[in-house]
Amino acid sequence: MFRQKSAVVCFFALVLFQPLRLSASDAAAIFKDKCSSCHGIDGAAKTAAGKKLGAADLRSKQVVEMSDEEMFETIGRGVEHKKYPHSFLYTGLTEQQVRGLVAHIRELQKADRK
Repeated sequence: MFRQKSAVVCFFALVLFQPLRLSASDAAAIFKDKCSSCHGIDGAAKTAAGKKLGAADLRSKQVVEMSDEEMFETIGRGVEHKKYPHSFLYTGLTEQQVRGLVAHIRELQKADRK
C-alpha cells in the first residue's frame, strides 16, 4: 500500500512540476514573439525597429561579456536598459521563461562564432 501511495505522489509531482521546465524550442518561440521584432531572429538587431530604437546586437562583445545574471536582470527588470526598457517579469513572463531567453541568447552567440 505504501509503494502504491508513493508511486501516486511521484506521478503527481512530475505532472505538477512539468511546466517549470522550459525547452529550447519554447525559449526560441518566446524570443521570436517578444524579442525578434527589434533584435532579429539571429540577435543582430538589423530590423527596422531595432535600428530605430538602437537595439543591442545580442552577439556583440558587450552583451557576450554580460553574466547570465546581468542579462536576466536586464531582460526581466530593465536594469541598465534605458533606451527601450524591458520589464518582462512585470508584463507576463515567468522567471523560468526569462532564464530560457538568456539561454537562447547564449545559443545565438555560440552560433555567431562558428
